[in-house]
Amino acid sequence: MPFIPATRKRILLKPQEDQLQWNLTKGHSKRHCREKDGVEKYMAITLTTEDIANKFLQFLYNTKDANAKLDQFAKEITYLYKSIAFSSKQFNQILGEQAVNSARLLEYYYKLFIRLKILALSLSSILEHVQNLDETLYELINHDEVIAEAFEHAAYIPYMTNEILDAFFNADGKQLTSWTTLMKTNNARRLQFILAYYARSMAPEELKTVLIRLMSLHKIRPKDDDENLNKCFYRQLRHVKQFLFSTRHTQTKQYDSFLAKKPIFLLISQWFFEFNTKAELVLTNFVSNIASVGSSLENGSEVMDISILFYSYFTACKDLTASGLDVLRIFDIIEAINTAVKQSLERDESSELCVILTLAQIALEHMHTSIGYTYASWFETTFIKPSSSILDKRTSVVFIKILQQMTLYELPSILQIHGRALANCTIIHNAQLYISGVRKRLLELGLNHHLKSYPSSLGTPLQSDSITETLSASDEIGEIIEQFIKKESTVPASLLHSHVFRKQWFISTFLPKLLAWKGENIEARNSLIVALRKMNKIPDDMYKIFIQEQKRKAK
Repeated sequence: MPFIPATRKRILLKPQEDQLQWNLTKGHSKRHCREKDGVEKYMAITLTTEDIANKFLQFLYNTKDANAKLDQFAKEITYLYKSIAFSSKQFNQILGEQAVNSARLLEYYYKLFIRLKILALSLSSILEHVQNLDETLYELINHDEVIAEAFEHAAYIPYMTNEILDAFFNADGKQLTSWTTLMKTNNARRLQFILAYYARSMAPEELKTVLIRLMSLHKIRPKDDDENLNKCFYRQLRHVKQFLFSTRHTQTKQYDSFLAKKPIFLLISQWFFEFNTKAELVLTNFVSNIASVGSSLENGSEVMDISILFYSYFTACKDLTASGLDVLRIFDIIEAINTAVKQSLERDESSELCVILTLAQIALEHMHTSIGYTYASWFETTFIKPSSSILDKRTSVVFIKILQQMTLYELPSILQIHGRALANCTIIHNAQLYISGVRKRLLELGLNHHLKSYPSSLGTPLQSDSITETLSASDEIGEIIEQFIKKESTVPASLLHSHVFRKQWFISTFLPKLLAWKGENIEARNSLIVALRKMNKIPDDMYKIFIQEQKRKAK
């Protein structure tokens, strides 16, 4: 005869009190009674759901000896639940209506929840009864590391409705993909927990969709009707590289925001094989596919902001170098890049090649000190040296054409690397056309255009020889500023003539000296720069650097 436990709410102190039950379980009475002995004293006490809820509310005011009290609550709830006398809905409703501190409520509700071996409590249900859930979750995840870990791994995120989860994802994701405003620490941590939950519960293809959703929250628009999608894409890449490789940005609020986002970037990087050998996705392939799809859109369309992928790649490469693991992963990273380069050249995809070169620049800028392999040496090996070049007659034409398209949008240091590598190349047709364009661009920027050596860093282009030699002789600049003051802020005619008849000197020598000048009449110098800018005598890039420097000094 199987053991049939009583299921009625009535409490029986002895099995003999129920004649029918006694007859059915006769022969098992000793075991039956022994099982009840441990709770007989407690069973004599009458409890209700409301009683336990009120006791729990009082406990939230004073959580001393929390573990012992939570264990007792678990026993009481278990007893009522097995007696079919516990209402989870009523319990949650009372707590939600009367709890003063919602964050503390969620904290100890979770601790009570994990003590139960029965389904008496519901995390999704208690969330429905919490007012101001957004603020409550911020307070909860910042309370302490234990609760934050619980929040991430097992607690409330999996039990949120899709509507709530999507709302938090969009709100936090917009801050993540905004490069002009700071991201709040609370939003960064919550988004990190949400993405960690997605990573545990989703397939790789679904994670790609998550990233596309993130990149679609902030899109890049063409500046005008004349800017096609490729140029829009090049502009986006230039902005990313200017931020990643420039040392000036480390003192800005934007860099502080970048540091707040760093844990998210590291988390995303672990979804890809380059940084996690167990992952199925390859970031190099993913970003090149995104670029290819973006370039196929109609002109005037918006393109996704793929900056998040480069920031994740940058952060992960830097982390590999810091941990010493770069020497182990660099081979897979370079192999993925080389494969993607070949495919992009075969398909004649300019945007695709741009993003792959950017990945190579990021990886090797970090790792060259430990592996002895710089971006310049990789560029030479991959494209220039006859014994190792991947280019043939057709793809070499495509290669030069794409480099020419990027000239106006490329960092000066990278132009110097590409130009120096191709300067003496005889196997690539039209290489000299590209080199001429590079020299012209570097001349406009007032930088070294001789292409005799490589810059030491992607963030530090080689300066013009004439600038280096003449910067110390500031009397000439001082005299021009004095003339500007005497003529009541009118640009001297001799200077305008120099712009016409000595344009190379004006661009490569005078303007850099003027921008670097530090004399007594600094305000007059600034006024002269603004006046020249209004007359279109200063290139955009040089003036932008001047404005950024002024903003930095004003802080």
